[in-house]
Amino acid sequence: YLAYLLININPMFEAKVKGKSDQELEEIVNHPKDYQPEFLSAAIEEIKSRGVKIDTSKTENIIAEEQQTKINSAQRWKIPENLHPKIRLASNLLFASLVIGVIRQFFAQTSYSISGLSDEALPGLFSGLIVIAMAYAIRLGISWARILLLVFMVFGLFLTISFVSFYIEYAPVAGILELLQTLVQLYALVLLFQKPASNWYKENDGLFSS
Repeated sequence: YLAYLLININPMFEAKVKGKSDQELEEIVNHPKDYQPEFLSAAIEEIKSRGVKIDTSKTENIIAEEQQTKINSAQRWKIPENLHPKIRLASNLLFASLVIGVIRQFFAQTSYSISGLSDEALPGLFSGLIVIAMAYAIRLGISWARILLLVFMVFGLFLTISFVSFYIEYAPVAGILELLQTLVQLYALVLLFQKPASNWYKENDGLFSS
C-alpha cells in the first residue's frame, strides 16, 4: 500500500520534506494523525533515502489502513467483475419488473375509470424506489439484499393477490401485468437462492456485505 502512495507523492510535499531536519521528520512520522497520508508517505521516503535510523513501521501501517479504507469505500459502489451471471440476471429481472409496473399503472389508470386508483400512485412510487434500491444492491453483490427481497416478496404476495383479483374485474390488462410483474420478481428471487448464486455469496462473503 505504501508503494502505491509513494508513486503518487505530491511534488510539493516532496519538496517540503527535503527541507526538514532529521529531527523534524521523526516528529512528523511520530504524529501521523496531524498530517495527510501523502505528506507522511513523502516524509517516510525522505527518511529512507537519507538512511536515517527512524522507526516508521507504525506510521506505514496507519497509512496502509487508511488507504485500504479508501479502497474498500470505492469498491463498495462498484459492480464486482466476478459477479455470477445468475445474480446479474436476477438484478436485470428486477429492473424489468419495474418497467412492467409502470406499464401496469398506466393501464390501471386508463383502462377503466375506477375511483381510488389515483391514490395508488404514491405507494406505487415508493415500492418502485424499493425495487430499484434492491436491484442495484443485488447487482453490487450485497448478500443481505436477497434476504430483504425475500421479506418484501412474502408480505407483497398478500397484496398482489388482492390487487390481481381487483384488476381482473375492472382492468384486466393491468391484472395480467400485475401477475407478470410478480412472476418476474419471484423468478429473480429463485435465481438468487439457487446453488450457483448461493455459492458465489459464500465465496465472496464479507467482500460485498455492506
